[in-house]
Amino acid sequence: MDQTAPPARQSRNWWMPAFFVALFLFECAREWAVIAAYEPPKIAVSASVDRVQTLVKATGSWRRMDEGSKLLPGAATITCYEDQARCYEVSYSVFRDHVGAPELNIFDAKFSQDAVIYENVIPGCARYSVRIDLRLEKTFAVRDRDNKPSNPNCAAFEPKVQMTLENSWGEYRPEQAHFLPVASLLRALSGG
Repeated sequence: MDQTAPPARQSRNWWMPAFFVALFLFECAREWAVIAAYEPPKIAVSASVDRVQTLVKATGSWRRMDEGSKLLPGAATITCYEDQARCYEVSYSVFRDHVGAPELNIFDAKFSQDAVIYENVIPGCARYSVRIDLRLEKTFAVRDRDNKPSNPNCAAFEPKVQMTLENSWGEYRPEQAHFLPVASLLRALSGG
């Protein structure tokens, strides 16, 4: 009788699949850390006030001068023409990582040797008094809440906010491109 021994059971190399699983998990953790550490782009605008004959131009980002909650980040350019007695204000704001469309508003303005002054009454719950100080070369604004009984949402606004146009840029740090193969693969598989 031919007795053949059953084939010897081969031991599997479990370390090899475990190594690749651990490598994949490490790569996922690395990509998660890179994404979590990412800072969104910042607005880069310098504060300035310039006057050329009858043209006055102010630029910057609105910052609070008083205590209180932060303003939405954004930038503004105000161009005033003395011969028209008007100021054109172009502004945009950033909410989280989304940039709003530029908004253009035109205001009647008063010009003097020291300043350009106008009021913005477009927002439903507030009145902005803007002053471009030509001697200090600074732009200031005060937002006063309108206490309209017909609009209950106005009560959520702070009674008074004092602001100035400031530089919005900080220390320059060039962003590095990050290699994220797992995120790229998942994005490709999801069709995004």
